[in-house]
Formats: sequence, C-alpha cells, structure tokens
Amino acid sequence: MKPEKKKLTDDKPYTIQYVQDILQRIGLNLKFRCIVHIMSSSGMRIAAFSELKLKHIQDMPNGCRSILVHGDDKADYTTFIHQEAVEVLEKYLESRTNLGKILTSKSWITPSKHDFRIVVDTNSMRTQMTRYAHSGSTEIKKRGRYEKQAIMHLENNLIPFSNQILMLTST
Repeated sequence: MKPEKKKLTDDKPYTIQYVQDILQRIGLNLKFRCIVHIMSSSGMRIAAFSELKLKHIQDMPNGCRSILVHGDDKADYTTFIHQEAVEVLEKYLESRTNLGKILTSKSWITPSKHDFRIVVDTNSMRTQMTRYAHSGSTEIKKRGRYEKQAIMHLENNLIPFSNQILMLTST
C-alpha cells in the first residue's frame, strides 16, 4: 500500500572530464586534490574520511594501496586506490611532514586545519567539495529565500537608478 520510493538524485557516475574539471578548480590545494583522487579511484564517500587514519591504508602490488573504510566498525569494507591517487596522497602527506607535523599510524588523513589531532568536520569538507564541484558549472542553481529577496531588491531599486544616471549623464 505504500507508494513507490522515488530517487532523490540522479546517481550517475562521474565522468573523467568532470573529475578533471574539479581538479582544475581545486588547483594546488593538496588536501582536496588527495580527497578527490581517493574518492574517484576508490568509490569512497566523503563521510568516510571522518574515520580514515593512516593505519587503514596498506601497500599493495603495482604501486596501489588498499583502504579499510570504517576500519573500527563492524560495517567495514576494503577498497583500493590506483597509482595516481597514491602519488597525490604521498605528496599531501609529504607536505604535512614539511610543515613539521609528525605522522603516525593514528594520524588522520584529513585533520582539522587548526588542530591536527582532530579530524576535519565532514560538513565543512562536504561544503568545500560542493563549492569546487559547482564553481564554473553551467547548471542553474537553486536560490535561497534571502538570495531571491536580494536579487528582487537590486532589480527594483538599483537598475532603475542606474538608468536615471545614464539619462542624466547623456544630457
């Protein structure tokens, strides 16, 4: 008797071009380059980084690595990252050691910007990744109530005002 469930999103896999566009928008930010490479090569979700420590990453043949996702949970699973993702991960970890951070097996892969002993907030990471994913996008974004009000205010007040200035300066 229950109505059929509808999908809330179009779960389509990311294309190589889309991932390359995101990496281009990220630029030199090694932390988020590392996150994108790990997510795209392993299929991990961003929330899994809140539990990911160095001890959960193990060497594999051919320059690959295995990642134990949700490692301290009974719902854990193992996934893999390819050599390109491993190289970006190594660069990111090297940049952290160059800043004087001591990395141990208990170190977070994505520590907080202000305190490396705690993991970065998942919502913060998700927000930043959304900004990278949608910046420069041609998709029409939904606007919030306050943004709509501001646009209406600008259209009603500033645009006629700018026309008046043009008329005054042209005479």
